[in-house]
Amino acid sequence: MKKLSISKKRVKNITFTTVKKGKADLKKDGGTVRGRHIVRVTMMVGNDYKTIAGLDLNKMQASYYMDHYDSVREKTGLDFSTLDFGCAWKSRSLLEGLEQSFNSENDYSTHLETYNPHPSGVRGVLIHKETGNLYIMGVVVEEEIIQHDPRGNARKKKGSDRGIIVKGIQEELGLLSGKWKMYQLPKDTTINGLGVEDKIEETKGVRLYSILNKDNEVVKTSKGRYYFTRKVARQARKEVALKQEKVRIAESWFTSSEWKTAK
Repeated sequence: MKKLSISKKRVKNITFTTVKKGKADLKKDGGTVRGRHIVRVTMMVGNDYKTIAGLDLNKMQASYYMDHYDSVREKTGLDFSTLDFGCAWKSRSLLEGLEQSFNSENDYSTHLETYNPHPSGVRGVLIHKETGNLYIMGVVVEEEIIQHDPRGNARKKKGSDRGIIVKGIQEELGLLSGKWKMYQLPKDTTINGLGVEDKIEETKGVRLYSILNKDNEVVKTSKGRYYFTRKVARQARKEVALKQEKVRIAESWFTSSEWKTAK
């Protein structure tokens, strides 16, 4: 039995071993599944994708995309236009998708409805509703193959130019969402001493601050749109208070889309 200890109050790195899912060859080639390597994964856990999306969204909104055009071209080795770059920047794979994920409006995440939270209450640890299989999600810090699949590596599908540009932007800005992955763990793994059959604990969210104008619209400042401490929110309010009337600090939870005036 594998035992993992994950704090609910802070993010930490953990290391575990698992087997990659692999990919089947084309039917005309026999359909053999390859790439089921045994890997040792170091992952940053104790977060959820909505939190990660919020952090990355702040980075993108605080950046002017053309400031990174030449650097991404050099990283990717592709010869693409400023229009192609701008479309990739604003695409559902990046800016649009991050905004939707942060606001819980991303249709691509509906598959998560097939999972229940783990009894430990640790964000990112899930149990499949039908199979009872245990999964963990987080930001991959490192993945090392410790035993290769004797059938060889999984077939690779050539990515589109848009996909390559997106990955280049993620690397350029250090976006964590591009490293977010899900792995299956052995079903008998315990998290903080709790297994899949134990009683679910109550969980608490993470507080988020923003500046709202008199029309209850989020105001963008030089520090972004959303803040994780009241101190930064006060600095942001001070910045815009001279230009706009009746701005206020509002607070919410990552699990909620409702804002209320911060006390």
